[in-house]
Amino acid sequence: MAPARRDLVVVGASAGGVEALTKFVASLPANLPAAVAVVLHMPSRGPSALHFILSRSGPLRCVPVSDGQPVRPGRVYVAPPDRHLVVSGEQLRLSDEPPALGHRPSVDVLFSSAARTRGARTIGVVLSGALADGTAGMVAIKSRGGVALVQDPVEARCSGMPLSVIRHVRVDHVLPVGEIGHQLAHLVGQQVDADGPVRDELSMERALWTALHTLDEKAELSRRMRASPLARAHSYLAERYARAHQEAAEAADVLRAHLTRRGLEQ
Repeated sequence: MAPARRDLVVVGASAGGVEALTKFVASLPANLPAAVAVVLHMPSRGPSALHFILSRSGPLRCVPVSDGQPVRPGRVYVAPPDRHLVVSGEQLRLSDEPPALGHRPSVDVLFSSAARTRGARTIGVVLSGALADGTAGMVAIKSRGGVALVQDPVEARCSGMPLSVIRHVRVDHVLPVGEIGHQLAHLVGQQVDADGPVRDELSMERALWTALHTLDEKAELSRRMRASPLARAHSYLAERYARAHQEAAEAADVLRAHLTRRGLEQ
């Protein structure tokens, strides 16, 4: 076995997320020996001031992510608008891949990439937000031996994302957002087995996530083509794109449900 220590915290939020994130970063210890990567659903137009807001809210330096940026402990890395944030070994990468569950950046993309490359070293945190982004990604984190923390849905402004994770994943801690930093202080630095699953399992999961993202891409492209001037002028094209969109979306839902169910089977 190859010993390692928990040293990466990945955080996802959506509606009500700015308020939750400010309280979250305020709760972090100044000497946290881990990096924190944050995805917040936000409009794609223009630059984001989120890293400025978070820098004023807590003791850690908050920076916008640039492609290829090294991961360093004691910093909060904030995904820019309209780019997926991907953990790639000891670096952070930005991706223009299609939206996942309608979002770019996507919590699932961040969480699943962290699980693949950091394994049990990863701690996932889901804060206020609607719908289910982050659930399948949290399944991936747990399947690699990582830890799942969720904001108490009773206090979250939007409880959809926290409730979805609680329903589908064996969550380790459900906490008020102001207490999550205190819990992280105990979890970060814990020694874990970095070997993770066997290569065949990793290859299969990577293939499933690739298939899911491909289906999401096809569904999104078909939706856009259905609304194009050419399709509006030719009903048979509109019907073809509508059928392609429905088939891809339904297949993606089946695959996403399969990945999510694994969270309760671990």
